[in-house]
Amino acid sequence: ERLREVYNNDVNKCDIWTCGILETTDNGPGVLFSEILYDQFMRIRHGDRFWYENWEQNKLFTENEFLAIKNLTMKKLISLVTNVQEFDISNAPFEFNKDTVCPQPFQLSEFLMDDCTPGKTRDYYVEIGSDWMVPFIWGLVLVYIAIVILIMFTIAAYTKHRRAQIISAGRAKNPKAPKKLQGTDIFTADGSLLVFWEEMAGLKSVPRLASLKLGPGKRIVLFTGETVLRTIDIRSQTCITIQQPVDNTVYLTVKIPNEYDIIIKTNVPIDRIAIMDRLQAFLSECGINLSIEELRKSDMMANVFTMKERQRLVENFFRSIFSQAGTDGFSRTAGDIRSEVLECELTRKEFADAMSLKVDSIFVEQMFQLIDKDGNGFISFREFLDMS
Repeated sequence: ERLREVYNNDVNKCDIWTCGILETTDNGPGVLFSEILYDQFMRIRHGDRFWYENWEQNKLFTENEFLAIKNLTMKKLISLVTNVQEFDISNAPFEFNKDTVCPQPFQLSEFLMDDCTPGKTRDYYVEIGSDWMVPFIWGLVLVYIAIVILIMFTIAAYTKHRRAQIISAGRAKNPKAPKKLQGTDIFTADGSLLVFWEEMAGLKSVPRLASLKLGPGKRIVLFTGETVLRTIDIRSQTCITIQQPVDNTVYLTVKIPNEYDIIIKTNVPIDRIAIMDRLQAFLSECGINLSIEELRKSDMMANVFTMKERQRLVENFFRSIFSQAGTDGFSRTAGDIRSEVLECELTRKEFADAMSLKVDSIFVEQMFQLIDKDGNGFISFREFLDMS
C-alpha cells in the first residue's frame, strides 16, 4: 500500500527492480523477471551461430543430423560416451519410474535428507588439561632449536679450520710458482729485460709499457709482467715490414699484414737496434722476409694503422657480409662496398672473437680451414660470403 501511494497507483511509474523483487515468490521469479530471463536466453540462443537449432541459417547440419540431435536422449548420450550399455540405464536416468533398472523405494528429495551437522572445533590447549604443560613443551622446542644451531655453527667452524689446514699443507709441499710465459725475451745491453713504450695502444690509443717475446713457434707476444697484452700469429705471413724514421732514433713501427701496427718507442737508440736485430733473426728462422723502410717520423705516424681502425674495418666487414647474406652474388656494386672491406682478410683470432670462442679451439681451427679455400691463413670477404 505504501508503494501504491508513492507511485500514485500507476504501475508504469514503479521502479522495475523494486517491483520485480516484490513479484518473486518461493517458487522462483515472478512474471516480469521470468519474461526478462526468457527473452534474454532466447536472444542468446537465436544469436548463437553454432546452436544446432539454427542449422538452416548456419548450414552446419543437414536436416537428418538436426533430427538426430533433437531426438538424442540422456540415456543414449551416456551409452555413446561411456562403456555403459543401454539396457543398464533407465529411459530417464535422473527420475525414478517403474521401469527403472536400479529400483529404489522412492524418489530422493531434499526434504527427505537429514539436516547438515554443525561444524566442530577443537581447542588443543584446553584439551591438554594442564596449565604448566604448554610452557614446558614450548621450552623443550626452543632448547632443541638452540642445540641444532650450536651444532651447525660448530661444524662450520671446524670445516673452515680443516680446509685452511689442508690448503696450508698443500702450499707448503707444492708452492705454486707464477706461470712463466714461454718464448724468447729481448734483453738490453746490460742484460736486463728490454721494456719499451707501445704508442697508440689499445682502443683508447694511449701509451703503455710492454716487452716482446718471440715464439714459441711462429708468434710474437707483447706482455707486461705476467700479463699477455697481445699475441700475433705469423704462421701465414710471408713478409713483415719495419718502418724506422730517419729523424728519430727511438721510434719504429712493425707492420704485419691483416694486423694493426705495433708502434714502439724505446728509451735509448741502442734498444731499438736490439729489437730490430732480434726480430730480423727470428723472422729469418721462421722463413719470413723482413722489409725495412726509412722515412720521416711524421710520415710514419700518419700511416699508422691502430687497433681502433682495425676494429672499425672488421665491423664493416661483418656488416657488409650480413647485408649480402641470402643474395645471389653481389647485390651491391664494389662502389657501394668500400674497397678496404673487399680487401680485408680476417685472422684466426678475429674469426674466433666473432664467434665468442677461443682461438685454439678445435671447432675454430676446423671451421677456419674449411672457409679458407686458398689456404693463405686468412679469410677473405669472398670466402666468407661463399660460406654464408
